[in-house]
Amino acid sequence: MEGIKAKLHGIEVSQKLRAAGYEIPWKLLAGLMNVLEMDAIDHWSEYEFPEEDYAVFQEVFLTEDAVFEFYNEFRRLILYSAAYEASEVPIESELVEELYKDWQTMVTNVTSGNAEAMEALLRVDSDRGQWSRGEQDLISKGEPYLTKVILHYDQAREE
Repeated sequence: MEGIKAKLHGIEVSQKLRAAGYEIPWKLLAGLMNVLEMDAIDHWSEYEFPEEDYAVFQEVFLTEDAVFEFYNEFRRLILYSAAYEASEVPIESELVEELYKDWQTMVTNVTSGNAEAMEALLRVDSDRGQWSRGEQDLISKGEPYLTKVILHYDQAREE
């Protein structure tokens, strides 16, 4: 399912870029979709979570569906970020503002303002050596742009 969703997300972002008049980064999207198709969420069952983080995640993700929903939304947003950067979508655009809002919604839904949940997610994020190859490729392509987006919109909200 995750492989199919990765392809669907690639198609969705292509449609958004085309509708907004941007060039579609076919090579990047094809490469990421192919490597993500080979990834499956089940590799996370072997991830060595610290006990305290495991307990936090059991409270955050009450069902298996909640885990899948978060996993696929995370991958979708990072894929969009990589595509937007490759297509040179300005940070001030409506597409990127929507990306920012979707990111904030995902983080809020998962953490609900719980500092322990945020810290546990950040620890997983900092331990990318246990991530799959596809996830590592995806994050390396999408994170730099997403970081700029978050900083830009967070600063704009503060002003």
